[in-house]
Amino acid sequence: MLTRLIHFLQFIVVLIVSLPFRFLPFSAIRAFGYVIGHILYYLFPRFRKRTLSNLALASKLKLTPKEVTKVAKESFVNLCITCLEYAKFKQVSDISRYVTCENPEVAEDLIKSQKGVIFFCAHQANWEVLFLEGSSRMPGVAIGRPIKNTYLYKWVQSIRQKFGGVIIPPKRAAWEGLRALKQHKFLGIVGDQGMPSSDFSSDFLGRRAFTSTIPALLAYKAKAALLTALIWRVPTGYRIRYTPPDFADTTKSIQDETARLMTKQLAYLEESIMQRPGEWLWQHNRWKQESPHTVYYRYRHETILIVSGKTTTKEELAVFRKIYPRSFLTFVVPHQQKALVDPLADEVITYSHNPPFLVDYRFKYVFDLSNTRAMNKYTKLSAFEVLRKKDMKKRCEHPYASEEELIVKTLCRGGHLPYAC
Repeated sequence: MLTRLIHFLQFIVVLIVSLPFRFLPFSAIRAFGYVIGHILYYLFPRFRKRTLSNLALASKLKLTPKEVTKVAKESFVNLCITCLEYAKFKQVSDISRYVTCENPEVAEDLIKSQKGVIFFCAHQANWEVLFLEGSSRMPGVAIGRPIKNTYLYKWVQSIRQKFGGVIIPPKRAAWEGLRALKQHKFLGIVGDQGMPSSDFSSDFLGRRAFTSTIPALLAYKAKAALLTALIWRVPTGYRIRYTPPDFADTTKSIQDETARLMTKQLAYLEESIMQRPGEWLWQHNRWKQESPHTVYYRYRHETILIVSGKTTTKEELAVFRKIYPRSFLTFVVPHQQKALVDPLADEVITYSHNPPFLVDYRFKYVFDLSNTRAMNKYTKLSAFEVLRKKDMKKRCEHPYASEEELIVKTLCRGGHLPYAC
């Protein structure tokens, strides 16, 4: 009962705050979004650090540290504008005044010829506009994850479905999505989230990324067209462009065709993001690597820096790769330890006297086995925490016999190595 009351009060606050934005022009909303987005960039360090790290991880962008911070701020502004525009689109009755699709016939002709269409979409610009514009012209459904606040979710749903489209929850996505495609409707799937439980991975912006294959699987089973819907902001509103439709070759195996289709759609998306990186949702961990069932949440990160001391043992260093079999590990070690970590590391940096501090936004977590005070500065970049062995000894809830066992029992659920229990 208390939770429902809190959710209701939150909903009322959202309605009151968003009310003025219903009547403001888009230019004014963007001006507000610019200011508020910059403020939120500094007010929410956890999201800021994740954004900075993700941008630095995208090696294909080739951003300098200064450019990383610039694009990170643009991404916060983009997200803020998107949120503020919900109320505006609640008021809009003719979306064609603000949104233009460059090639609507690509999808419309397929629907008219009684073929299902799957739109592979991403969190670009205002991604909600894709479904609003599409459902104003064609019958369609989209997969949407519910939020805990049911009052707020119903309000969001009323906006998303105002032109006749229907939002389906993820737990019914496969069955209802397949049914919609067989009824010659379109299905929208926002599929740019990291999914480490997936069997499919590919290079995305320079790093291995795991992705759900449901768009390609449904395209194969329903013999539907699969294409990517791209969107970007323009002074008058938004522009949308569809990529050429692709069909699965059902004479080939579903595994091979799924991989081919997903790789092709991700390439379209990657190219679009590289053109306007500030309009993508970098606050999401696109490169998640590890399953949540092995490592405690606070230690589960995809980019980790391990700083070794001169007395650190081979066993201590090796245990990190066992704990994080798929994460991107960078080792900073004395010269004499390089041969020990070469087989374990994605990257090795050596030093002679003291471990160097690197102005590098990639690392979300730092394990400092050297006990060097300068390593604390990583928390001023993108690291959520710098953990030392003395910290582990305070946190470890299990008895341990060695230093490497201390590391395992501190980081791993149940005090066991992944897949070892």
